[in-house]
Amino acid sequence: MFTEGRRTEPAYLLGWWRALRHELELEISSEHGTPATLVRLAGDAAARSEREARRGRGDRYDAVWCVFDVDEHPDLDQAVRYALDLGIGVALSNPCIELWFLLHWRDQTAYIDRHSAQAAVAPMIGDAKALDSSAVKDLIDRHDDAAERARRLEARHRDNGSAPRSNPSSSLPTLIDLLRGPKASPWGRTRGE
Repeated sequence: MFTEGRRTEPAYLLGWWRALRHELELEISSEHGTPATLVRLAGDAAARSEREARRGRGDRYDAVWCVFDVDEHPDLDQAVRYALDLGIGVALSNPCIELWFLLHWRDQTAYIDRHSAQAAVAPMIGDAKALDSSAVKDLIDRHDDAAERARRLEARHRDNGSAPRSNPSSSLPTLIDLLRGPKASPWGRTRGE
């Protein structure tokens, strides 16, 4: 996993790993950056993993993912296209991961800016930049509701002709569902298969 954020996304993903640690292995890179930087780093890691596996020096990664926000990244579309060309998964939230967190408690169908999303979710989880274990547990417990809300947003955008990844939206359910049930995913296998 390569995450844009240094604290929020890693804390959230580590919470999932703790919940599923007997079922999966998860490595979160300590390197962070813009979407283009993350995709480059992820592509390098995937290629390195493949080379090492061919040489008999470990297993190839089952999947490599980047997690980032839309924010105001000028290179976002190029980064997403490049990731897809490399076979790198992308979990993208528009405008930010706090929108994904907000979907754990309520629908959000209207445009929302990053600051409003952060303010709206703060009463539920506190400061998203410093997620504590209690907040992560609440998010994990409410995942299925959030995933359904995100899928309804995706369908709503598709039905009204909005561009993919329109505000508000999040593709984090795809990544989390992969973590929760990799055998059902086209991305790979679980540890020990």
